Amino acid sequence: MNLGLQSSIYNGLQLKDEIYTTLNQRVNTFDIFFDNWSPSDIPEETYNLLSTIKNNNDLIFTIHLPINFFELSHGEQQEFYAFINYLKPKTITVHFNTLSYDLLKELVNVAHENESILSVENTIPNTHKIYGIDYLGFMIEAKKVLEYSETKNAFSATIDTGHSFVNGISPDFYVKELTKHEIEIATVHLHDNDGTADSHNPLGTGKIDFISFINELKNCNHNPYLIIEHWSDFNKSIEYLENNSLI
Repeated sequence: MNLGLQSSIYNGLQLKDEIYTTLNQRVNTFDIFFDNWSPSDIPEETYNLLSTIKNNNDLIFTIHLPINFFELSHGEQQEFYAFINYLKPKTITVHFNTLSYDLLKELVNVAHENESILSVENTIPNTHKIYGIDYLGFMIEAKKVLEYSETKNAFSATIDTGHSFVNGISPDFYVKELTKHEIEIATVHLHDNDGTADSHNPLGTGKIDFISFINELKNCNHNPYLIIEHWSDFNKSIEYLENNSLI
């Protein structure tokens, strides 16, 4: 499995500094999370760095669309589509709880056109704001919506371990159920907590059983991009995964 770090607006670093840091770690993937910012905020110098890294295959790129993507104007969404066309990320994560089926189809088409995969993430709370169904129900229905589409293979899941645990659901449950419904798990967000809050702590410091979870992924023949979704003490999570022979 490929292991990566994710950009963060909370670490005081610029995007280029996060990328340089990632290049010096025992990871091969970098996830760009557009958390209240957009591609137009990226300086030309950083675009040049992205191009160099992409051309040299120094890192694999994935992206996480804004949580409020559904609220953006058509023109604002097009800015992200242009960036996807430029970067060609392996996966594109979007939250399930505000994703309409029409926007789902549009995003799957964008992913397909750019040889990427749309990866739909579970959220807190575990209820869709439009359809009133939970994550698993949405994923099953979404697969039906895309059943006769030529782009259906560009649809997949992102399992966020912390979100799942706060919702009282073992991440293993999603692996088993999504596998049963033949839905690929393309991306995983790794962070730990004690079940009371989405605290984004290093692996092994909370109550989530990552050994069982990642072994279940392997047993079910999933090969997702594992994204460590916390910047502070990310090395502790890398060491946890290595020490437990999970990567």
